[in-house]
Amino acid sequence: MKAKVTFFDLETTDGNPATAEVLTGFFRSLNIDFKDGTYDSVDQLFVTCKPIKYLPASARIHGITRDQADSFGDKRSGLRQICQFIKTHDDGLFCCHANARIFGKHGHFDWTVIKNDLYNISPEAYHWFCREFREAKVISTHTIAKKLLGID
Repeated sequence: MKAKVTFFDLETTDGNPATAEVLTGFFRSLNIDFKDGTYDSVDQLFVTCKPIKYLPASARIHGITRDQADSFGDKRSGLRQICQFIKTHDDGLFCCHANARIFGKHGHFDWTVIKNDLYNISPEAYHWFCREFREAKVISTHTIAKKLLGID
């Protein structure tokens, strides 16, 4: 079985997806042959986003200081790049590291942070994302570990 998988990881201002903002994001799309374990790199993206509100947890959680965050790129531009990248690769799977059912909540942490960060820009951007990527297939590394590899 072959599939395109986009792995992504965000560093955020907070551990709560409802209040977190994107600080950095790394996305890498691969064409993977699951039968023989080979893969080809397709595309990648690294973005930075200056937060609207820097939280001290950013340094504690991810080691990103206020000075570093203040030097990051424009939030709107970063989120636009993320959305364009997702759109380019929405014919595959998206895989983030956060468990979909962490803390008893449903939803993938990084995917939820992107949506909520867009809402902070404008409700229209949030609703566009929800409509545009309603059918997106998002999985987590936890899902891969448990379902495919049989490990915790």
